[in-house]
Amino acid sequence: MALVALGILLLIPRGERTASKQELKSPAPELASASQVSKPRIAKPSPLTTALSTGSILQHAWQGDTNITLIARELLARYLDRHRTNAESLLTAFAVTRDFAYLKSAAAAFPDDPRVQFQVIIQDAFPEQRQEWRDKFRQSMPDNSIVDYLAARDNFKSGNRDQGLADLVNAVAKPDFSDFTRDNLQSLEELYMFSGKSPAEAKGLAFSGVLLPHLLELRRLGKDMAQVQSQYIEAGDAASAERMTEIGMTLGRQLTEGGGCSGVISQMVGFFIQEDLLTQPTPIYSFLGQNPGERLAEIQTQKDAVRSTVRMFDQWLPNASDADLITYFDRVKTFGEPNAIAWLQRQMN
Repeated sequence: MALVALGILLLIPRGERTASKQELKSPAPELASASQVSKPRIAKPSPLTTALSTGSILQHAWQGDTNITLIARELLARYLDRHRTNAESLLTAFAVTRDFAYLKSAAAAFPDDPRVQFQVIIQDAFPEQRQEWRDKFRQSMPDNSIVDYLAARDNFKSGNRDQGLADLVNAVAKPDFSDFTRDNLQSLEELYMFSGKSPAEAKGLAFSGVLLPHLLELRRLGKDMAQVQSQYIEAGDAASAERMTEIGMTLGRQLTEGGGCSGVISQMVGFFIQEDLLTQPTPIYSFLGQNPGERLAEIQTQKDAVRSTVRMFDQWLPNASDADLITYFDRVKTFGEPNAIAWLQRQMN
């Protein structure tokens, strides 16, 4: 079968893809934190780039060919110097190399930058200081709910259900949800352009460096919420069960159509979260406005549509012109991947 979603290749770190694809669909053992499994990666010359089309080069890159995606340390040093080793350049160097020295340098030099704060949190760069970095992020971006959702996951995981529930209440009260994906794409594209890649190749290779470990945590949070919902149902507390379902559906919608909908992988995670909360023998909740079974059928149709677009993209990519690749990736940055996929469908029909 084709990929579950195009975004699994584009947005999940290469070393985590096999485990990630399985966990996004079903329960799986806990993965080690990024700080435990990530190792600095060393650039090697690639013989591929002179023999293949841009689209084929990108396929190799997304399938894990680090000879294409890595950048020599000497070039990274020049890139950092050109950007005066600012927060953005250090985060970009970390994304390409997975070398935590760059992230920790960013944390030391720019502790008040919300982009740095967010990467420190999702990469668990300082496990003993997790709460401190969450508080920093909340001060920097008080309306951004994403860290409250991640805090809820941590508290459910540690058995602190009451605090996890409080975190969820805080999260749904905030209007925004941002994970900086599009900003990161732009920074990575600029680095690959600096390294001498063509515009089309640079835009595509940027996807290989985007790090989204938080999507796995949000997937796990959906399972946590479904478990709490089940406990409420068993206890006969219909009001609390409905409230938990509503919170979970809100998170799901953020990922499928809201601020968190940067790629089709986030859409799929949002669909899975909603499914988890609608599979219980539940009544027709007033906020839902329909039978849970009807909503589940809609979700299945939407998932099938995403999988269809994945197959279409895989067929299109190897022979795509550089001009079309540039248009596609620019649309991803500006409007999000679902919009870019819709554009591609129109082009192919």
